[in-house]
Amino acid sequence: MWNSIRRFLYPPVFEGQSEKTRHARLLHYSTVIIFSFTITFYYFNGQFGTSAEKDCSWILFSVALIQVPAFILTRMGKTNLVSFLQLSLIWGTITFFGRYAAGIHDVALMIYILVIISAATLLGRWAAVSYTALSIGAIWWLAFLETSQRLLPMIGTPLHIALDITIVLILAYVIVSFFVNTLTAALKESKREMVERKRVEAELENMVLKLSNEITDRKQTLAELQYQAITDFLTGLFNRRYFFEIAEKEFSKASRYNRPLSVIIFDIDLFKDVNDTYGHDIGDKVLVHIGALLRTMTREVDISARYGGEEFILLLPEMSCASAELLAERLRKLVQENPIKVNGEPVHVTISLGVASKEENKTVSSIDSLISKADQALYKAKHAGRNCVVCHVE
Repeated sequence: MWNSIRRFLYPPVFEGQSEKTRHARLLHYSTVIIFSFTITFYYFNGQFGTSAEKDCSWILFSVALIQVPAFILTRMGKTNLVSFLQLSLIWGTITFFGRYAAGIHDVALMIYILVIISAATLLGRWAAVSYTALSIGAIWWLAFLETSQRLLPMIGTPLHIALDITIVLILAYVIVSFFVNTLTAALKESKREMVERKRVEAELENMVLKLSNEITDRKQTLAELQYQAITDFLTGLFNRRYFFEIAEKEFSKASRYNRPLSVIIFDIDLFKDVNDTYGHDIGDKVLVHIGALLRTMTREVDISARYGGEEFILLLPEMSCASAELLAERLRKLVQENPIKVNGEPVHVTISLGVASKEENKTVSSIDSLISKADQALYKAKHAGRNCVVCHVE
């Protein structure tokens, strides 16, 4: 409940309409101030005013009451209507008091000038012209009443005073018009510059976004090219060149810290018969199938690559010869037990594997030497009848 009351007492906000929000905020506070002022003045006028002032108290109460619908209309967004209502009310009230209580008075002049300024600011030049003309007319009307002694008290020479006030009001209008026009032009220029700045910022943002997208695309393209440069296009395993780059580093590390390092080389048994019987497309599918099975068997630290043709190679850091032989045997069984399907029919293939290791406290001169030993073991596996594992023994 209190939150609702608090929101009601706060100035209204119209999304996306900054000028209307500013106008409404000004009217919101003006209605509250006028209401408070007139009610207070109504009370003190009733207590301490002259009989003539007391007779005019009803208009103060009416002005206070009119602030209620003005307040509500402001929250509804009827800012121009409320502005016209408030200015007309102020102008009419001061003219009424001039007619029945005070005559031509300095307060009236100040209020008229204030109304002209407010009209120019809130409603535009034609409203300021209208209120200036009405104020001059009211001044001469009051001067006529004083001159004809229908209105007392008389202050000086009413016609001379009316002429002076007319000049003051015209000068006030000219000055107000000049400053309002200057301010309006400055605001328009400021808005134009703001719109232009936002447009430039949007263009820069789009340019930055475009450049960012281009950089991302180029990075992605570069990453794809780098990936293609180090992988075999068919199986997705590393290619021979990249394998040797990594293998050299791993061998150097194993030699420096005297750690075990193993290599497994294997190829597909009778792969030429597969190509001759089923065609090279099926042969390629067999290679892809072997590559997929190989990835399921290796650790993250292991390096697997297509060594050439139907031949594959694995580099196994921190793995002894016995462990590498067990891994090779599991891989052999995995390939044997998972045939590839061709037209719904299984095509069984087998692999022969050679294993070589650089054990702790045993020297191997280079990675090429280690691979050569694994290749010799593979050669023995082929001559042993294929579909088997042979570990190189010194």
